[in-house]
This record gives sequence, structure tokens and C-alpha cells, in this order.
Amino acid sequence: MIKGKKIIVMFMMLGLGTASLVGCGKKENTADAKGDSTAASGQMVEGQMNYELTTTDNNRLADDGSSAVDNNDQQTDNGQNETDGKTDNGEISMYDLTKKIMESEDSLPAMTTVNSSASDANRLFAYVSEMDYSKIDSFLLAYSTEGKADEIAVIKLKDEADINELIDSLKVHLKDRKGIYESYDTSQLSRVEDASLYSKGSYAVLIICDNKKNVKSVIDEAIAE
Repeated sequence: MIKGKKIIVMFMMLGLGTASLVGCGKKENTADAKGDSTAASGQMVEGQMNYELTTTDNNRLADDGSSAVDNNDQQTDNGQNETDGKTDNGEISMYDLTKKIMESEDSLPAMTTVNSSASDANRLFAYVSEMDYSKIDSFLLAYSTEGKADEIAVIKLKDEADINELIDSLKVHLKDRKGIYESYDTSQLSRVEDASLYSKGSYAVLIICDNKKNVKSVIDEAIAE
């Protein structure tokens, strides 16, 4: 039953008419709300890069039980500010790292991004891994809003000893995505098969995009600090 729910969530997050929870990117995301001109624009709002939700998108969010992240200063679950590049205790800001990744790679399509500062972070995390969320310190996830395979995930564990469990769960995620594209869009299948999945200390990283080398260098520089 859990796996069935995950497949449903994966379809929702493949860009099949689902709204952006939080957008962060250089590309413009076109909205389809009737009579509403609040199209997603990738603009800066109070120091954050975000897509504005259309009226139609807000209705969709309410219907499927999702919730948008507050567009004020994002904070981690323990109340640490994530808008200045580092949290108050010097940890990596997943918000800041997401912004760096999006700004560094022009080949990425329009991407929806979420991270561990969301009020429903455990539900969002379940899209990419079925690992017990209590073991997760923080994470970021970016995926294509256009139904393409592009996806980037950076996950930090509370305990590095759990890294093999996390990597195994991400392998399951890749297998599930492969199965979806075998039925949904075979043109994206080879891109999933060519995914980069690796660990570095307490971090696990998953990259599916055309220029994995560039995205990897941005991530590795950040998590090495």
C-alpha cells in the first residue's frame, strides 16, 4: 500500500498538472489559470527566489492536501534562519544551496523545489525516499515541472552510520521512476538510467540532468565546507 501511495505522489510530482510548492530557478514556468495573470515568474521576493502560485494552483494544492511553504524567511524545523547561506549554527542552508544549483546550470528545465524547512517536510521527503524521516537532518529536492526526468536531491543524515540505508532507498526511488517512464515517456528513460547517485560523509546526492558534472561540482563544494 505504501508503494502504491508513493507511485501516486510520483505522478503528481512529474508535472502532470500539479502546482509548484516552492519554485526556485532561472526558467519561467507558464501558468494556465483562466483570467488570472499571476503566472510563475521566478522572481525575487523578500530575498527569496520563488514562483508565485496562480489561483488555479492554490485550489489544486488545497484539493490534494499539499501546503505551500511560507514566502517569509524560511526556517529549519529547529527555527534556524536559512536565507543567509548558512543556518545560525553554521550548517549548510538547503535553500541557499538550491539557489546556487539553479543559478549555475542553464540547461535545467523549469524546476519545482522543496526543502526540509517546509511544514510538511516529512511528506515531501517521502517522494524520494521511504527512509524513516526522523533520521534526516535536512534535505533539498528539485524536480522538473514539465514531466521531464530532471531531478536533484541532496540529503543530510543526522548519523552518517545510516548512509547505506539512505543510498539503498534512493536506488529504490530510481527503480520506481524508471518503471514510470517505461510506461509514461520512454524518451526520458535513458536519463534516469544515467543518474548520478553517491554519498559524501553524512550526505547522499542524486542528480538527473544533462550536465551532471557541473551540478555535482556546486554540491560538492557546498557540502565540503
